Amino acid sequence: MYPMYGQPYNPAYRHALKADERKAKGGSTLSVRGMGKVEAAPDTAVLQLAVVTMDKDVTAAQEENKRRVNQLIRTLQAEGIDEKQIETISYTVFPQIRLHWRL
Repeated sequence: MYPMYGQPYNPAYRHALKADERKAKGGSTLSVRGMGKVEAAPDTAVLQLAVVTMDKDVTAAQEENKRRVNQLIRTLQAEGIDEKQIETISYTVFPQIRLHWRL
């Protein structure tokens, strides 16, 4: 008998590995098998969204992004999602640089 598949090795299982030795010495062996199943309706969902805005002017891009995010938040709230359940986890601004090479 071995530990359950996927479980880490536990030295306490070594007694199960020597069951044949105990049988040979007249000892008794107890074997147990089982299976369980649990079903439940999900009550939580995690949704991660990204809003990406590009513009040559960083201020214009930030303002447009703010407008889009606020619209998204209003839409989520209209669908019944509480404002306390909405959070920003990341906000980044970085330049897009295009290089033109001439050979």
